[in-house]
Amino acid sequence: MYHPAPSGALSRRSPGVRVSFALALVALLLVPAAALAAPHPQPAAPRPQSDASAAVTCTKTVSGFTATAVHQARDAAGVNGVVCFPAGTYTGDLLASVAGQQWRLDDNATLTGITKITGTGVMLYNGRVTRPAVDRWIASVEIRADNVTVQSIVFRGGGTGVGVYGKDHDRIVNNGFANLTGSAVSVWSEGVGADYTVIKGNRITQSKTVQVSPITSRGNESGNHGGVQNYRLNIRGNTIDQGAGDIGWFGIELKQSKGAIVENNTITGGQVLVSLPETDGAYVRYNTFDLRGSAHWGIEDGNAWDTKVVGNTFIGDGKTGVDYGVSMNTNPLRTIVDANTATNMRTLVGIAGDYHQITNNCLTNVANVVEFMLNGGPHIVVSGNGPC
Repeated sequence: MYHPAPSGALSRRSPGVRVSFALALVALLLVPAAALAAPHPQPAAPRPQSDASAAVTCTKTVSGFTATAVHQARDAAGVNGVVCFPAGTYTGDLLASVAGQQWRLDDNATLTGITKITGTGVMLYNGRVTRPAVDRWIASVEIRADNVTVQSIVFRGGGTGVGVYGKDHDRIVNNGFANLTGSAVSVWSEGVGADYTVIKGNRITQSKTVQVSPITSRGNESGNHGGVQNYRLNIRGNTIDQGAGDIGWFGIELKQSKGAIVENNTITGGQVLVSLPETDGAYVRYNTFDLRGSAHWGIEDGNAWDTKVVGNTFIGDGKTGVDYGVSMNTNPLRTIVDANTATNMRTLVGIAGDYHQITNNCLTNVANVVEFMLNGGPHIVVSGNGPC
């Protein structure tokens, strides 16, 4: 691990060294600039959606509030064009089918229909999406192309906010979700896998759901470890409030989503904060899991192999409560639980399966480091846990 030098660690040079350095600097300044201009490799050109906040020029501005007007502007803007949406309420279902386009909404532009994105590299940016809650599984924004970005949008109402359907390298970043009856973001394999999805910096507040996971990914429905996977999801920097009791379910639910990274999220409410059924090789790090209230498991390690749980903070309702930092079931293997901090909890790890390592965790007012549940095996290492 890289450690920066401590402040004040600069070496003290002697006067002779300073003089030599000054002479060298003068000589350097006399060298022609061209002689110093060593060639540098050119950086790769960023994708159009990489900097949504940069100033842009509208290729075409929508001149009405109907789907027809939007589609006319889309066709006129062409590939890589910028379609601008003035303030107002847009009705009808929309199709973003032209590759590389940016659809940029005014702060007070509101979409009320379903937006289906089929053009590679499309960005949907800013504005609002407000829909009635007809079906919790119907997504307000459907991503059906690779390299799509949905960013800085306020979602209010409807079923699911954003659905990804078997496509890769899509990004759902810095959005706000509230009053949905379904998930904020759902990722579906569609039999081929939705890989490298980034879900970052979103704020999700649940108040109308009933046992629905705010962020969910499903590679396949098997209980085995093979088959189609939604590979390498990156779920980072999100704030999730599931609400109390049965309003929430599993804050981040990843089934058959191999190699997922869950980091720097803050999650509370519901019943379980992260669930990993058959999601092998997941890395869960630097999150804050607030178990106060209705939630009772921070991480459900369900039949998963090689999970790493590192550097997280778990906060519970006290030693006499029912909170577990990590609860294992259905025989997971080789889980590492290291360098986490747990406070006011019953148990850090409820164990099933084998070959786990529970080491170097900081515990304050925690009744149990581990409880052996189901069929914990004989090859489990528990060491170095306690007050820090």
